[in-house]
Parts: sequence; C-alpha cells; structure tokens
Amino acid sequence: MKVDYESPGWRQGERRQRRIIMVSIGIAVVAHLVFFLVAPRVQFSVTSDRIFGEAAMQRLVLGDLAVDLHFGPPRILLPDGSRVEEPPERFLEATNLALTVLEVNPVCADRFRPGLPPFEGEIRLRVGHEGRVTVMGLEAGTGDRCADAALVAAAESLWYRWLPDERHPAPVDLVQPLRVSATQSG
Repeated sequence: MKVDYESPGWRQGERRQRRIIMVSIGIAVVAHLVFFLVAPRVQFSVTSDRIFGEAAMQRLVLGDLAVDLHFGPPRILLPDGSRVEEPPERFLEATNLALTVLEVNPVCADRFRPGLPPFEGEIRLRVGHEGRVTVMGLEAGTGDRCADAALVAAAESLWYRWLPDERHPAPVDLVQPLRVSATQSG
C-alpha cells in the first residue's frame, strides 16, 4: 500500500500535529514565565529553635506570612499497641523544611491565617533501614480536611535523622505530634 503524502487527509493530520505541538510549547512557555516572575517574590528563610530540649519549632517565611511548625518528641509504637516516648538525645530534627501549607489546597488559604487556631494532630511514620522515613498517614487529626492535609504535607516535607537501634529494629512505626500555625513574618 502506497501512502499519498499530497492527499488532503495527510496534510490535515500534519496540521493537527503541528497545532498540538505549538499549544504544548505555548503552555510550557507560560508556565515558565509565571514561575520565574512569581518565584523571586517569595522569600524562603528557615529558622529552628529548641524548646525545653524536647520540642522544636521550624519557621518558613512566605512573603509576609510565616508558617510555624511545632513538633514534639515522637513516640515509638510497640507491637502490643503501647507507645514509648523517644529520649531527647534521639529527638527527630527537621533539617529540610520545604512546607507551603497554601500549596496543599488553595481553598484552605482563608482558613490558615495569623490569629486563627493552629492545625494540630499526630502523623504515623515508618522508619525503615538506614533511617528512611515514610509517612503512613494521619494517626489523630482535627477532622477538618484542610487542616489534616496541611499536617500530612508538613510531615512529608520534613527530613528525619534517626536510625533504628537494637531495642527497636527497623522497620519502626512512630507517631509524630505536629502543630502548624500561621504568624506574621518580621
């Protein structure tokens, strides 16, 4: 069977493909322009404080909104269902916080403002071999979908430096208490 490249059907298919490619390139260009115009206006600065040696706070500044993340000592879940609190010297430390609560769901932005109550809950984590942490889900949340999604996003953005030991070999399940609140920066 011989293909006639000069037929109207072939040319129409070629035009359709060119149109799809041009639209795709246009979308990519617009996305890059938006990113490069908006990203420089967002200030990212992260600070960390120790509170009483057993709780910590992380702050991420997004323009004039600061996101405070308070997290207490994690509790190990034992096979019998009981919990053992981690000693302070093995406290999880957040060193890579890339949290933007507003990215979780833009609809939730009006519920996450300075002066409103913080989002509080507990996240279930699994620590595997070599300290790799996986968020397993919400252990105890607020019941509010926006708040719970923000808590899970906060837990997913943290990096934990903790290795299982002989008493608690990997994989180990942990429960991490979190409180996420908004304050004015500066």
